[in-house]
Amino acid sequence: MRVETLDWDTISLKLENSINDPKINQRNLKESSLSTAVEMQDYKILQYLTKTKGGLITSEFRKVIWPVLLGVEHLEDEVEPDWRLLPQHKDEDQVGLDVERSFVYYPQNIPSTDKRKLKDDLRSIITRVLRTYPELSYYQGYHDICTVFLLVFEDDLELCFKVLSIFTLVHLRDFMMPNIDVTLKMLKLIPELTSKIDEDLYNDLIMGNLEPFYGLSPIITLFSHDITEFSTICQIFDLIIANGSIGVTIYIYVCLLSNKKDKIFE
Repeated sequence: MRVETLDWDTISLKLENSINDPKINQRNLKESSLSTAVEMQDYKILQYLTKTKGGLITSEFRKVIWPVLLGVEHLEDEVEPDWRLLPQHKDEDQVGLDVERSFVYYPQNIPSTDKRKLKDDLRSIITRVLRTYPELSYYQGYHDICTVFLLVFEDDLELCFKVLSIFTLVHLRDFMMPNIDVTLKMLKLIPELTSKIDEDLYNDLIMGNLEPFYGLSPIITLFSHDITEFSTICQIFDLIIANGSIGVTIYIYVCLLSNKKDKIFE
């Protein structure tokens, strides 16, 4: 992907500050900037814009830009065996149970036949990932993450599989090990970061004496199990993909704790 030298200060100024032309708003300007960056195949500008307020705005942009940021274009085109003929993964029964509990919050107001198709597609895409990479262990909540990808790439299941596979191997692999040792090490960053950001909160919650299992669900699901607004969860995924690390979820979690501490102690 070609990288052009652009005036980032000017781009930032245009995105964040008010403009004189009332016919143009920040959303339209950002959409125009994203379209231009896509046309120029400019990775760095796409990465920068993805991190700005509002993320990638729409699923249409995500369909194009998520694969770019995850490097799907660099995958070698190989003839893969039909995943349906691969050995069954040990966790497929649990996948089936979780899929039946999916699509509760979004999409809304769709016919039952459409929801059934989404569930069937979700089960297929998860099963394909697990059969293709049998060393991975499924965990409850992975289906919530996969739901987001499926809704973004709903009309292109092959691209959805490629993007989800890379995202899984790069960002979720540690959560899909036979034990939670690596996951626990990551969770221990929560009290450590809290002590730096909000020492009073750290002390009031006695974080130094607790194993951070309280953060397990939101972190391993990237908040997709708890946040009911699709656009909001997509913006979190934008940030993770643009930063190239799920470590940002720790910062988000700690900031939420700090901002909501009054409610915590009610």
